[in-house]
Amino acid sequence: MKNISFRVREFISVNEEEFDISLTKSTEPFEIASQLGLLSASLNDISEKIQETLDEISTTDSSFSYEKTMLETDELIEIANVKNTNSNDSSKKITVDHAKGSVKSNLIDRIEKVAKLEEKSIKLNTRLRALLNLQKVRESQIMIRQSIGKSLNIIQEKGYHV
Repeated sequence: MKNISFRVREFISVNEEEFDISLTKSTEPFEIASQLGLLSASLNDISEKIQETLDEISTTDSSFSYEKTMLETDELIEIANVKNTNSNDSSKKITVDHAKGSVKSNLIDRIEKVAKLEEKSIKLNTRLRALLNLQKVRESQIMIRQSIGKSLNIIQEKGYHV
């Protein structure tokens, strides 16, 4: 039977502090326990960041929906006013396309605000997906170390030397 050798080196962050943790064939049980503590703290940090991001997404999406609805409503009102002007004054015939262009140029600041909110929402959702993936990685790292710890305990209980 061949001797199996492995080494896993990982970098994790806890409260903005970086840690380099390694897992090898000869990692001692107390080191695994220490790593479990760091990984659990890191998982907690990630969970907090996920919640903060969800809160920020909620606020941004609410603002985006409100601003977009108000912008669309104002556009429709302005276009209706132009149509109404056309029907009342035949000397000022303005096409609806021209009216739409005129309305958009009058509302350019609000259009830009809506675009920025939409961009922010996309960035936040991308960040959320990254955090959720990182959360799964931390959970896997914890499960691996828990399994190794249980295996070491069983081996030691049976009187074998690791």
